[in-house]
Amino acid sequence: SDWDYHDSSPIRMSIGTSTSHSFAIKTADTPRLTIDSSGNSTFANNISLTTGNINFLQSGSLIKTDLSSGGTTRTSEIELYSSTGALILRTDNASTGGIELHTEGVKRLDVQRDGKSVFAGSLGVGVVPAQRLSVSDGGGVTRILVENTNNAGAGAGLQFLVKNAGTIVGQSTTRTDNAGNYSIFTGTTSETENFRIDALGNTQIGSNTVATSELLQVQAFSHNQAFSGKSSATKYLWFLRNENGSGRLQLYNSSSTHTIEFTGADGNADFDGIITTNSSSS
Repeated sequence: SDWDYHDSSPIRMSIGTSTSHSFAIKTADTPRLTIDSSGNSTFANNISLTTGNINFLQSGSLIKTDLSSGGTTRTSEIELYSSTGALILRTDNASTGGIELHTEGVKRLDVQRDGKSVFAGSLGVGVVPAQRLSVSDGGGVTRILVENTNNAGAGAGLQFLVKNAGTIVGQSTTRTDNAGNYSIFTGTTSETENFRIDALGNTQIGSNTVATSELLQVQAFSHNQAFSGKSSATKYLWFLRNENGSGRLQLYNSSSTHTIEFTGADGNADFDGIITTNSSSS
């Protein structure tokens, strides 16, 4: 052992060992604080303060809790506690992985070992979230960027899923491909492209993805598939339908009765009422 008092500069009193042995402070004949010959300090239990702070000062780049020993379920954590709740930052070992952020005793953020992050609640960017994801910005145009950096043919997009007890019952994807075409896919257990605006601005409605040069193309490949206009939920203005491979155009009056009909199959035109030409009746 070594006791030393030095009354010249620097003035100090020291207690410890002059050999390579460790120095320990005991209570009830049990070491409570042990300092080894390298200067590492080990506390046998908790460190508690009634006032003041505990400051960790290190010239290197890390302050760490060592998990080099123990089983696969071991964890290390830092907890900031108050009477109204706690903030916990926890990390697991390499076999279970991840970093967890807890508040009020509940896990709020889980950064998994493969880099995936899971938020337990809602996420707000620039705003307190009103939905699961809320984005707000007061300057310019507020946009969300989804970027593909490898020129993938399918491009970049957003997918929406609806599930019933884990089974997908509805889904849609909105995307832009690497040719500049914007598409919407819809379906139940699988998706089909049903809407497209190509890079030139041409619009296509239907399930055929063949390129079209028309400004608007409505695809009605089956009998009675139609393109229509309505003045209300039950009243038609006009109807353009697939009539067994031929076109049929019908115009309706306010009673939703078709008064003019053109049939492509035979070239006939049917009129209910008076035909007026140059303000004269016939």
